[in-house]
Amino acid sequence: MACGEYTHTGLHGGNRLASNSLLEAVVFAHRSYLKVVETDRNQVTHLPSLKGIKYASANADIEERITHWRQQLRDCMDQNAGINRMDQTLRKAVQQIQSLETKVEKTMSDKRISLPLIELRNLISVAKMIVDASLKRKTNKGTFFKIEVEPVIMD
Repeated sequence: MACGEYTHTGLHGGNRLASNSLLEAVVFAHRSYLKVVETDRNQVTHLPSLKGIKYASANADIEERITHWRQQLRDCMDQNAGINRMDQTLRKAVQQIQSLETKVEKTMSDKRISLPLIELRNLISVAKMIVDASLKRKTNKGTFFKIEVEPVIMD
C-alpha cells in the first residue's frame, strides 16, 4: 500500500509538502494500516521496541559535530537544491549528502546514539529523497523549477 506524496495523486495540488499533504499522509497512512490489519494481520510488520536503546549522554564534542553537520546539510540543500535547481548542482548535493550520511552512520555505529544524531539521520534521509526526486523530475510543476527543463507554452 502507498499513500501521501509517494502515490502522486495530486489530491492537494502539485508538489506540495505542507499542511494538506501532511494531513493526507497521516490520515491515509492510518487508513492503510487499518486496511492491512483487517485484510491480513500477518502482513503487519512490528518494529522492535526502542525501550532498550541506551542514548548517549550529551557529549560536547559529538554535539558540536552534529551542529556542524546539520549546518552543512542546510547549506548543501540551500545551495544545490533550492527553488531553482540544476542536475549539476543536484549531483553535487548527492555527493555531499552521502559524505554526511557516512559520518553520521559511523558515529552511530560507534554506539554514540543520541536524539540529535537520530534527528540528523532523519534529515539526511529526507534530503536524499528530495534530491533523488528532483533528479528524476522532467517537468516544472508548482514551486519546483528545474532550469534545464524547457518551459511549456500554453496557447
